[in-house]
Amino acid sequence: MASTRHDPPGRQPSRPAPSRRPSKAVYRRRRLVALLILLAVLALLVWGVSAVVGMVTDRGPGDAVAAESTQATDPGTADAPQPDGGAAASAAPADETGEREAETCAPDAVDTEVDSPAGVGPGEPVLFRLTLTNTGEEPCLLDTGDASLAVTAHLGEERVWSSADCAAGRAGREVLLEAGSSTTARVPWDKSRSASGCPAGQERAPAGTYQVMTSHDGAGIGAEGTLVLE
Repeated sequence: MASTRHDPPGRQPSRPAPSRRPSKAVYRRRRLVALLILLAVLALLVWGVSAVVGMVTDRGPGDAVAAESTQATDPGTADAPQPDGGAAASAAPADETGEREAETCAPDAVDTEVDSPAGVGPGEPVLFRLTLTNTGEEPCLLDTGDASLAVTAHLGEERVWSSADCAAGRAGREVLLEAGSSTTARVPWDKSRSASGCPAGQERAPAGTYQVMTSHDGAGIGAEGTLVLE
């Protein structure tokens, strides 16, 4: 016959022993591992940023400057005189010493034509168009800047206006003319009088028929035309 075990009176039933909490040393090791992992992640982030910056800066500023320089347009070319038919006018070449090979055009080697509007009403602008042709047998340099190439308007015996009066200090604009080639220059006039030294406050030019003459460096170059101001 099986026997049944009974606990003695007053004795409590046995309970499982409570689990032990990790010691402080274990906590410190866990914190140290977590800190090392965090430092490793930060190091990877810093390395990645440095690599990206390095790839960008490796190109250097010279690449951007070179790209811009190949696309940039010389600001002076838009206003420079353009060749008119025949052989093209171009910038003067230079030899190994940096000096220009061509000589300055002689006055008698340049043929000049002036095209002026037949009649100009009140409020309308005046624009003279000059065509200059190298009639010599060799290329030569011609300065078509405002300080060298001038247009003068006379009303009878009176000199009313000249583009040279207010051209002092302006930059020159040299053009290499091949033999037989031409270039053009445009000279505007606001229809005000002018005088040597460019004094301000000049009156408007009176109506009438004007004789138009051209000159280069103060010497007449033969081109004449007629302009009627209404």
